[in-house]
Amino acid sequence: MILAKDFGVHSNITLNLKYGKDGEKELKEWGFGIKTPVSEDPHGIAAGIEIIGDFDNNWSVLPGVYAPLGAENITFKTGLEFGRNLDSMRANITLMYRF
Repeated sequence: MILAKDFGVHSNITLNLKYGKDGEKELKEWGFGIKTPVSEDPHGIAAGIEIIGDFDNNWSVLPGVYAPLGAENITFKTGLEFGRNLDSMRANITLMYRF
């Protein structure tokens, strides 16, 4: 389930709840994120933070930078993820295409 709310100009807040089952294994995770433009151009670069976890007290924090790539529906996201039960800090690179 994804709950999202836009506010301001191109700012949003999102809550994700995920459940899955594969045989005996259950997956229960949650995610929370917020992002907002960092310049006067609402279509320009934005900054955000994502907090991702499960219900076994594992979590990670991913501060990120969002940059548009040409078209309005293509975004490049990058950041460094760290948290509880991660072996090390991880680099995150995501290319998003909104339909």
